[in-house]
Amino acid sequence: MEHREALEGLLKRAHNRLPIVRGSRNTDLYKLAADFNNYGIPKEEALNACARFVDLSGPDPFTAEEIRATVESAYKRTAHGTKQWTPARCAHRPTPPVSVDRAQAFVNRHRLQHLVDALDLDMDRARVTLLKAE
Repeated sequence: MEHREALEGLLKRAHNRLPIVRGSRNTDLYKLAADFNNYGIPKEEALNACARFVDLSGPDPFTAEEIRATVESAYKRTAHGTKQWTPARCAHRPTPPVSVDRAQAFVNRHRLQHLVDALDLDMDRARVTLLKAE
């Protein structure tokens, strides 16, 4: 699959920005499929990637047929291959925190606690250091 890097990057970006959740599934999936099309991902690869969002649980299932229709719609209404995937340009770079509380929220939001733990960084010690700097 020659488009693997773009496909995986777009899926990762979508997970961070547009989690496919009940209530906005069609809209979010449409945006993801439109991105796939804009970045030149073939429709069949997009359909295969979007199949992971099938959810038959609950009173409002998200079926493969509904997903297929959403992807088909996005591919009909958007231009194919108008953008080129460049990881450096497309990578999500969050703004670093400016306060201690924001630092902890940043760590939590971006699931970085494992890095903090791996570095054996004591958040209380970091808090004191940051408070002195403020």
